Amino acid sequence: MYPEIQTWLRAYFAVRERAADARGLDEVHAGTPERRSWPRTTGGDVRAITAALDPIVRSRPLRFGGHGLGRRWRACVDDVARDALPDREYPHNESFWSAFSAMCVYLHSTKAPIAPALLPGTRVLAERSRTQPRSSA
Repeated sequence: MYPEIQTWLRAYFAVRERAADARGLDEVHAGTPERRSWPRTTGGDVRAITAALDPIVRSRPLRFGGHGLGRRWRACVDDVARDALPDREYPHNESFWSAFSAMCVYLHSTKAPIAPALLPGTRVLAERSRTQPRSSA
């Protein structure tokens, strides 16, 4: 799975898919055009993803359109630092996954090199899913 992941978009979808397989999904507005869903990740999961992505985000100069995303991402990182408990479902999953996807799209648009540390994060989610029960909605 990992050799073909060479873009931020593919990396995002790989991490999201692995998280959804490991933890399940929450969704709102099911069956409507406004449907949204996000993985039910734990605080440990979002800490691992943030630890891989944040150094890349902070090392890149923000270009047009990136300043608002940068502020949004930093707020997300602050929430993770404050509220992410390792073995509990992360209380801000919806906003985390929204910020994570937006930042991956931005990094893709700027042709930022892919984060090698992000890919093993999908393995971390798989390992945790074997030791922790899947959350139910």
